Amino acid sequence: MKTGNHPKRNRLIALGFVSVLLLLVYGPLAQWFVAADRFVFDQFAGSLPAQPLSNAYIVSIDPQRATSGDVLNQYGKVIEKLQALKAKRIILANPPDIPMTDELPGWSALLTSGVPVFVPSRHRFSDVSRHDGFVDINADNDGVLRRSVLWHFNGDVMSPSMPLAIALDDSATATAPRLSRTDDAIYFSRYAVVPRLSVAEVLDGDSTLTGSTVFVDSDPALVGAAAVLPSGQFVTTSELTAALLAATWYAPRADGMTGELQRAVGTEVLTRLLLLAANAAADSQVRAHALEGINALDSWLARRDAPDSSWRAHDALARLTIARFREDPSTVEALEPATAPPGSPI
Repeated sequence: MKTGNHPKRNRLIALGFVSVLLLLVYGPLAQWFVAADRFVFDQFAGSLPAQPLSNAYIVSIDPQRATSGDVLNQYGKVIEKLQALKAKRIILANPPDIPMTDELPGWSALLTSGVPVFVPSRHRFSDVSRHDGFVDINADNDGVLRRSVLWHFNGDVMSPSMPLAIALDDSATATAPRLSRTDDAIYFSRYAVVPRLSVAEVLDGDSTLTGSTVFVDSDPALVGAAAVLPSGQFVTTSELTAALLAATWYAPRADGMTGELQRAVGTEVLTRLLLLAANAAADSQVRAHALEGINALDSWLARRDAPDSSWRAHDALARLTIARFREDPSTVEALEPATAPPGSPI
């Protein structure tokens, strides 16, 4: 074939490839293509090893043979006890619905102080607690839950998901190696079991709960399942939240090249938070969430023992950047977030 015909041949090959791809994705074979894609994803994702959320427990209240009032009262007793035991945080991923015509239980005052208590954004408890995040379970049409988005529109306000709200409060996200600035969703693989405790064990005063993350729900394992994962596991809302936290925010800090990647991602996350907090055009609630994350990060860095000199330098620079922002918010104008290099990804 003559050299002059090469461009024409290449265009025909490209057009043929695109035509086949469009036929697979949008044509009569689309459903087969989607099913095959999900099957491959489930086979790989379901076999991946999963790390359990460290130092975490689920306390399940038995809803059988109990009125809604009795269940709510048990929530109050458990939360009061967990605060006395100085748990690190309490997560109510799926508390019982409370009709608008009913008064909130008296113990709801416990949500305003002491140990942070995280509640769903659209639950009535969110009117009391300072810590809330969206819990939205949207399975694919085959009934399997494969992804969870990090941000949700709440009216005209962009609100964080429950795991993201917890992360911003604790700010361990600053160095999560598996989270990039472009991520807007987390994909599920499998759930590593978090230990479950009965209400009686908690009320007896189990000291192991001090400094731990405790989920409180009334969803028994399996019976109270809210979704099924690619691994085939049936999980409750609390277990889903624990799986999301374990998969991203609380990954251990590494050394070598992996550590360098963690630090680069951490710097990028901090830069984005500072730019968002200083952005006068952004929604005030979004700026407030960003500022809360920055303050929590600074407090966490002050307490943290860096494992080596590289991490010590990284943490010191982060705290210096935050201090300069507090003194003069206009200093963030000199910060430039990372941009993707030109060209197609490799």
